[in-house]
Amino acid sequence: MTECKLVRIKYSRRYRLSRLARVLKPFLRKEGTSGQQSRPVTRPADDRDYFSFYRKYVKGLRMLGTHQSSGLCPFHDDHHPSWSMRTTDGLWQCFKCGLRGNAISFCLLRGIDLEECPGIDGLPEHRALAVEGNCYIAWKREKDYWKKVFISDFTIEWNSENRVSDHIQREDRLFHGVIATRTAEKIPIRIANKELCTNTSFYEVLVREAGSKIRLNDRFVNRVREASLLFSTATILKTSMDFGFRNSRAFLTPSLRITKKRSIRKALQTQVDLQEIEHARHLDLLPIDRKELLALLKHIAADLLELQPHRTTYPLLGLMGLAPLIRFLKDKTRFATWLIGPSGSGKSFAAKLFQCFFGDFSTEGRVASWSSTTNSLQFMGYFFKDSIFLIDDYKPVIVRNESHVIQFLKTYSDLSGRSRLTSEIKSRKDYYIRGMLFATGEDIPAGHASVIARSLILPIESHRPDVERGKRCISKCSRYSGITAHYIRYLVGKKNLRKEVRRYFRKFYTLFLDGIEREENSARIGRNLTLNWMGFSWFTSFLQSVKAPLDTKRMRDEHLKILLELRDQMLDLVRQEQPAQVFLQTMTDGIVSGTLRFRHPGSNGDMRGRNYFGFERRSSDNCVFVFPKEAMAQVRFEQERQGRKFDWTTNTVSKALYDQGSLVKQRNSTDMGTRARAYGHLVRTWKIRKEFLGLGDGQEDDDE
Repeated sequence: MTECKLVRIKYSRRYRLSRLARVLKPFLRKEGTSGQQSRPVTRPADDRDYFSFYRKYVKGLRMLGTHQSSGLCPFHDDHHPSWSMRTTDGLWQCFKCGLRGNAISFCLLRGIDLEECPGIDGLPEHRALAVEGNCYIAWKREKDYWKKVFISDFTIEWNSENRVSDHIQREDRLFHGVIATRTAEKIPIRIANKELCTNTSFYEVLVREAGSKIRLNDRFVNRVREASLLFSTATILKTSMDFGFRNSRAFLTPSLRITKKRSIRKALQTQVDLQEIEHARHLDLLPIDRKELLALLKHIAADLLELQPHRTTYPLLGLMGLAPLIRFLKDKTRFATWLIGPSGSGKSFAAKLFQCFFGDFSTEGRVASWSSTTNSLQFMGYFFKDSIFLIDDYKPVIVRNESHVIQFLKTYSDLSGRSRLTSEIKSRKDYYIRGMLFATGEDIPAGHASVIARSLILPIESHRPDVERGKRCISKCSRYSGITAHYIRYLVGKKNLRKEVRRYFRKFYTLFLDGIEREENSARIGRNLTLNWMGFSWFTSFLQSVKAPLDTKRMRDEHLKILLELRDQMLDLVRQEQPAQVFLQTMTDGIVSGTLRFRHPGSNGDMRGRNYFGFERRSSDNCVFVFPKEAMAQVRFEQERQGRKFDWTTNTVSKALYDQGSLVKQRNSTDMGTRARAYGHLVRTWKIRKEFLGLGDGQEDDDE
């Protein structure tokens, strides 16, 4: 190194390395040894440097704009300016002979000393790239000269760089472009950022897309990737993965943009990209004209709604109308719609047809299954925003742990995900289902009234299938999403959609809650029915606005009766899943079958080993005394034998029995149990009224 002496320095100023490099440049050039070329000094170049450099070797070079210049091409006999250069980075291109390159490749092609090249940074051979005859070329340094090497027989032009984000964890860049071969054939290519950044995966994508039409040595994969990015002018796009409403005036799908001003129109560019998401890639709406819309609505009334009884199809139509509306409510708590029936009843077929209102899901394998893990279901459901998310064929046999399903349903209802901690002890945001959950199965997770209260259960019975109607539905279901597009257009056309939706909910919530206020989970059941009624009413209002050939008044009256009947059925199911009700019903069945027996007054002998679960007293004619541990063990055994779970604790059951009025506790005592002496033993028992166990006066012991 050449020694330098610091003469003067001002500590209040800042000195840039680039300025010092310009001062030291003459000294560094003198330092180079004979026979070896000194390494160029790193210095950023500006527009004036590139323009001044090229003007020495390009005739008629002049500025055309702020950063663009044009002149006569120095590589062929050019009489009209066909050579263009960008002054920001020195990239140049001839539109006549097809040559393209940068400042370093220009020097090597023209035999210019590299020291004159502006903006040299690092080793020149890593930046010497050019395009010649639809081929990428590079240079390799060998002793005293540079050797030109053809590194590919094709070029890649990246047209767009799509930056996709789901606003939770997933962020990716997707590149769209074409592969141009020597024969001028254009082959489309689409590649993700993780594939582009790895030599092996990038090579595999090129072979997969072009096959034998191109030739590429795997040694030059890295250089080909650099050249493709250097000579491409990709348009940068910012794409979301949010299907549905952006606000109350815009609804976006992969191919449509539905707004209040311009109605339904095709998207000019990619605005919603779901191609990488399983099942969600089929979400989309179709543009159809009014004539096709009316024809499809006539088909819906004649075929789809008649494919199953109206007590099944009308609530499903209400679910379809509710899916885009629930986001406008202040309370966004959701419920799961269950279609329950035996195998072969057609529940999966009907469910897929209603899922087709938000895309083409009729083909086998396009809907999620309960055999997937709960985490994967939450991930997929996150992208079904403002739509129906169908999970098909629930069976306890295929579910590893039913408790995970119960937790999954509760987190879905509360619009939340399972929180997790990273290895750095930091909370991580997780995915959650943003659509309306629609499930089918032969049964639902049993043993929890809260799960039933968070659901709308639609039973379906086996009947003779209507084959002709089914065929017509299959042939037209791929166009159902066109109906939804016009329905969304009707919604965004409302002036105050959010206020209208909330006002409508408050109006009818009291209707479904009237008379059941004191029932267990009545508020949730009433809310679920109100939401379904709201979706059905808004969709039938849309039918009236387009003058569809349907009797909407008759449909509403019938649907209201269906929901009121469904309300009573849901309340019965909730009662059956209460711990007190399950305990008493199982005990009653055991008494009737003789499995459970009570010791009567006056009977002799020991109570042990005789399946006695309690006893009676003459002083308590209206009550019996039950041994809690033995009774709970028998109830759990009977429930498991029936394929159900009874996982409530003894304290929970005792409190439930007391709240129901079937258990009598001692006065001024917090303990639900009663200490009683029977045949010389002091035991802890539950004092239960006979009427709740189906016991009457005069019942005799079988052993007497």
